[in-house]
Amino acid sequence: MAIKFHENRFYTQPFAGPQAVAVLFDKPSTRTRSSFSIGVAELGGYPLVIDKSGSQLGRGEPVADTARVLDRMAYGVVWRTFGQDRVEEMAKYSTHPVVNALTDEFHPCQILADFQTIARAPRRCRQPRRTRPSPISATRPTTWPTPTCSAVPWRA
Repeated sequence: MAIKFHENRFYTQPFAGPQAVAVLFDKPSTRTRSSFSIGVAELGGYPLVIDKSGSQLGRGEPVADTARVLDRMAYGVVWRTFGQDRVEEMAKYSTHPVVNALTDEFHPCQILADFQTIARAPRRCRQPRRTRPSPISATRPTTWPTPTCSAVPWRA
């Protein structure tokens, strides 16, 4: 489906209505904020962007309470935060999808984008090179050296 969206950004609009998607940021962001906000809008939804300073989560409100509130008002939650346990707790108390936009432990959306790049350019990935992980980079593994691809990311 992601490849179909690359061919036609308005392939389908599952959030048409529009349905609100809460996009929470405990960490600063430019690319993630832009990509999720524009992505939700292009899917027909309304991105409700909430910074740490603009929510009770930044003041110590339990994640479960925020999850229950957002569950009544939003179709889903996208969260860029620090602890993986926070995203998991949000998902536990939500009946709607919760997307991990980045934690200190995982960056699943980046991995999916990397897989898509590899799928679109398989010939460039036959001889992967080995790299050393960067402990401060959230977009690269933090425990094991892994093969990487020298494919150029897709551009419109």
